[in-house]
Amino acid sequence: MLRYTTAIALAMLLAACGQGLNWREVRFEGQPDRVLLPCKPEQAERKVPLGDQSAQLQMKGCEAQGLQFTWSQLELPPNASPERVMTAWQKASLTSLGADIQQAKQAQALSLKGADAEPAATQLDARAISGQQAHFVWWARGHRAYQLAIYSNRDPIAKGVIQNLMEGIELP
Repeated sequence: MLRYTTAIALAMLLAACGQGLNWREVRFEGQPDRVLLPCKPEQAERKVPLGDQSAQLQMKGCEAQGLQFTWSQLELPPNASPERVMTAWQKASLTSLGADIQQAKQAQALSLKGADAEPAATQLDARAISGQQAHFVWWARGHRAYQLAIYSNRDPIAKGVIQNLMEGIELP
């Protein structure tokens, strides 16, 4: 019976991942936090404005099966309110997607073990006028803020892919 249950669970996992999604552990250098991405990510860095301050954004991203996956972090500027930074980041993400920033009000609180309680971790499914869609997750931890996202020109993003992404967040 155990073999049968294991075989079914493995088959379900493979179906959720789909061919071409080779999930792997990804970390930012020198940090214990990790996520799973389904492809080998490339890296980028840039300064981003945060109201009257700016912060250095680090991003890891890749593309697999027509989906784009990104994991980003930024160090909170001195005396910056984490809640204000997260709100600004949500609006900037929606603007970049080409979505109505009013969708930010639909962000749902998320229980994410290891993330700071304030501001609460949130997730949001957003759609641009062009039809492109995204699933975003934002959280803060210590003096950093994070965003994990999946972008798709297809409709919809498979629930199994979102679930694998969410289950792959580890904040020790």
